[in-house]
Amino acid sequence: MRTSYSFFAVLPLVCIQSLLGQEPTPTPGSGDATVIERGPHHAVYQSVLADGTTNSFTLLETGIHRWSKTDGGWIPAVAAIETVNGAIVARQTQHQVVFGESANSKDGTIDLHRAEIQLNVPILRPI
Repeated sequence: MRTSYSFFAVLPLVCIQSLLGQEPTPTPGSGDATVIERGPHHAVYQSVLADGTTNSFTLLETGIHRWSKTDGGWIPAVAAIETVNGAIVARQTQHQVVFGESANSKDGTIDLHRAEIQLNVPILRPI
């Protein structure tokens, strides 16, 4: 059975997750903070001050990192939509998205690829 979703219901979710995927570079106090741990929705920063004091904090943000098979770990996500072989894709976020050629595309308007599932989203038309 094929599940259908409204184009206008899925697009805001895709755009929001894509926009939230930028990892900021905070600098707490006067020391330079470096990332010592990454996860899908968090980053642990640590800084060492001139007097040897160690400070750390956890940054929480939805979709801040994406899994990289080549690096074998979490890397910063990038909010970028690009054209690859004529297709419009967002592939540097946790969930990869391929947009259809047009709103009337017979193969679906949006293909959403997640680690667990893959959805093909045709546009819903009124009867």
